[in-house]
Amino acid sequence: MAFLRRFFANINIFPVGSSYRLKVPLPSLGECWFTVDSSQDVTSFLQEIKQEDPHIFEINSNGTGKLFKEAVQQEITLSINNTEYRLKKTVLSQSNESKPISDSFIETLENTKITSKSQLKEHIHRNLTELGEQFGYYLKALENSERQINNQIKDIKEKEQQIARKIEFKSNFLCGMFLSVLSIQWGFFYYTIYEVDWLGWDLMEPITFSVGQLGFIISLRYYLKTQASTSYENVMGHYKDKERRMFLKQHGVNVGKIKFLEEEKNRITSLKEVIKKRQNLVS
Repeated sequence: MAFLRRFFANINIFPVGSSYRLKVPLPSLGECWFTVDSSQDVTSFLQEIKQEDPHIFEINSNGTGKLFKEAVQQEITLSINNTEYRLKKTVLSQSNESKPISDSFIETLENTKITSKSQLKEHIHRNLTELGEQFGYYLKALENSERQINNQIKDIKEKEQQIARKIEFKSNFLCGMFLSVLSIQWGFFYYTIYEVDWLGWDLMEPITFSVGQLGFIISLRYYLKTQASTSYENVMGHYKDKERRMFLKQHGVNVGKIKFLEEEKNRITSLKEVIKKRQNLVS
């Protein structure tokens, strides 16, 4: 079946923070963006692609068994349903960010045999065109990653707000229920004392005393356990904080991830500024 194997255009690999972004053509879904972590291996990346499109019956790569970041340092190919693609790092990812564009062109010219002025013009035009296309793809990759990060941050904050509203409702409900039970208790006690002849102080006073002592013991135990102040604000604050931690863990909401996502977003923003400046140089 080797005669059915075809080669398409290169797939550009864009470094984004601590990961890589690349757009892979899939049989039934068309071009789809994928994010590959620097610690991810090529095998797991191939599995991720196969799970994305059910029409993939064969997928392999010459980088199987290696970490993705190691494989991209060499020439790596990707075969999907007997169609091969070459994964290629962008010019920007291959060079140092502080390196001037002119130096990259000079190095390329030194390694290229040029015998006429027309060849020189053609070579420069081809390199500028390729560089401009890569900058455009890179900006799209960065903007796509930025949107994903914003969606993740928004999702975490929305879940956090939902949990906060749930805790607020629960705490208000418990307070209202406690006051209602207390009022009903005292109302029932006084009603039985004054309205029911055979239930007088001799029976109800020990019960009232026991309820009061039980409430005192529960309050004292709570204070010794939490060391929270006896003020209403501190008690409720401690309760809400405890409930918040429990609900965040229960629903799998990692609020601390927001800081990491914000840092990734800042790095992407910086990269976008670098790309736009370089894009202006070659335009």
